[in-house]
Amino acid sequence: MDAAATLLDMSQDDLRTALKGGSTLGDIAKAKGVSTDDVTKAIVTALKVNMPADAPALTDEQLTAMAGNIVAGKRPGPRPAENPLAAEFVRQAAERSEPSGAYGRTPPRSGGLVDFSV
Repeated sequence: MDAAATLLDMSQDDLRTALKGGSTLGDIAKAKGVSTDDVTKAIVTALKVNMPADAPALTDEQLTAMAGNIVAGKRPGPRPAENPLAAEFVRQAAERSEPSGAYGRTPPRSGGLVDFSV
């Protein structure tokens, strides 16, 4: 955020307020006459410098794509639980399944002990 704020000649608080107001970094850059490519490059540089030591290695292309999404205001895709197809699959699976007892076994339907006397 600091790299983008510096490039856009804004304080971090002003940038944060503009973003919360619905503007993207790209919108703000255009309004300030700054190239979105320059903002993307600044974010890539900041990502490289601030990358945690245990973070997975990312290529320049991956970092540029990530930074481009940040500038465009795109968020990561839906989590599996929020994915409409996955939610429908889970709903249908729940409708098909019967209640199960301990460890996934179906409980006896007799409601009691099984009578083995014949």
